[in-house]
Amino acid sequence: MDPIRYLPTYDGCFCCGQGNPAGLERRFRREGGKVVAELPAGPRQQGFPGRVHGGILATVLDEAMGWVLACEERWMCVTVKIEIAYRKPVEVGGIYRIEAWAADTPRRRLWRAHGRIVDETGAVFVESEGLYAPIPDEAMAGVDRVLRYGEDVERVFGERGPTSPS
Repeated sequence: MDPIRYLPTYDGCFCCGQGNPAGLERRFRREGGKVVAELPAGPRQQGFPGRVHGGILATVLDEAMGWVLACEERWMCVTVKIEIAYRKPVEVGGIYRIEAWAADTPRRRLWRAHGRIVDETGAVFVESEGLYAPIPDEAMAGVDRVLRYGEDVERVFGERGPTSPS
């Protein structure tokens, strides 16, 4: 079995940053055509008693959808719009799986992705769809300087071309 290769992180990021003491510290990885991560739902993510706050769920889905598109296009993007459908309450104390995959929109001005949060049985708790825009060329030039890489981290942008994918 191949070792797990994670996606890079940025220390200050609320969702993936390993250096943000208030953050979620999620480690995302690619599995086939998806970006995935685990979400151990603890009391720090609680909104209503016993339930994970909906904003936390939207955050992890937004991050996963943005990363799957960045991996697919080899270019970082920003959120334009996300839609979230909360199907079932996500309970504190459970372990859930975040999944995101790109829609069939390569090389368009806006990119589209889908995501969901499931439990170990595959039951769907939250679904999402998002639109993302590629960042400008000048912003992309500095992306790799702020991302954290290590032995277990995939270099997503190393083979990208010199100009934006638009």
